[in-house]
Amino acid sequence: MGCPFEFPVPVDTFHNLNRYNAIETRIDKILWVPLLVARVALGAGLGIVLGMAGLGIAWGLYIFSGAVSQVTLLAMSVAGVGIGAGIGPGVAWLRLDRSRVSASFMIFVLGILGGTLGGWLGYQYGAGQEVECCAGPDTAPFTYTAYGATLGANAIVLIYITIRETIKRISRPYAGAGRESTNV
Repeated sequence: MGCPFEFPVPVDTFHNLNRYNAIETRIDKILWVPLLVARVALGAGLGIVLGMAGLGIAWGLYIFSGAVSQVTLLAMSVAGVGIGAGIGPGVAWLRLDRSRVSASFMIFVLGILGGTLGGWLGYQYGAGQEVECCAGPDTAPFTYTAYGATLGANAIVLIYITIRETIKRISRPYAGAGRESTNV
């Protein structure tokens, strides 16, 4: 008799899966602008939050490790912000249903590298905002570090995704058009 919780499996499972992928691909083609805006906004929001969390963790490690050099503080802060801000767009662009592990790993690596480079450039920009005379900066240089890291991580990941999708569409122009789909 079998298990009482068995569900009948349709005979035409492959066709249904293919049809599901074709519908999903059509939705991606129709809603690509709102999806792009939503993923970039989510990546920016997560990048700022996780970048500031990375900055806090780096600052705590600096304080409790007993380091005294400002160069060490700068390096740890930029690395912490870069890692945190790089994870944000990686999570926003993660596609668990279709992406290979290597592609997802590449998104995170590029995000962290772009976040670290953007954090360094943001710190350099923020450090140059201080007036020598008598006034301090309105915004601390580490805030610019977080903004630069978020911008750098999102930009690098967006460029990578655009190039990857363009190459994919050039190499398989009819994917997702129905039964002849190769998205399975």
